[in-house]
Amino acid sequence: MGAGSGGGPSISGPSLQANIARLQHKFTFSNQAGKFGVSGSGRARVIVSENPKATARQFFESLSIGSVKTKGAGWELGKFSDGSAVFFRPISKSGGPAVNIKVKGSKPIRYKVHFEQTGWLNQGDKK
Repeated sequence: MGAGSGGGPSISGPSLQANIARLQHKFTFSNQAGKFGVSGSGRARVIVSENPKATARQFFESLSIGSVKTKGAGWELGKFSDGSAVFFRPISKSGGPAVNIKVKGSKPIRYKVHFEQTGWLNQGDKK
């Protein structure tokens, strides 16, 4: 006697996709690319902030809601039941914090977001 949507399968529990959808208005998000941040060097994306370390931490914590978390020396991983994952490093090879995002599904997405101090300019900027 339960009410159902009558549609496809329902997603049980929290998911990375749901967290991404919820955060699109809080952080720079490109609907065209389907990714957070703006183009940076290589294939990395960039989110600019007054406090990159705090913003990266908040970003990771928000994206990893509902995941199983694991911590190591200098990293933190949030893994979801569908295999999607969020990986946080407070210090990356480039020097600043970074978050790697891996979304599983029919159209898998995998990318890295670097967090830069306000004033950072994308190489494509005309300033």
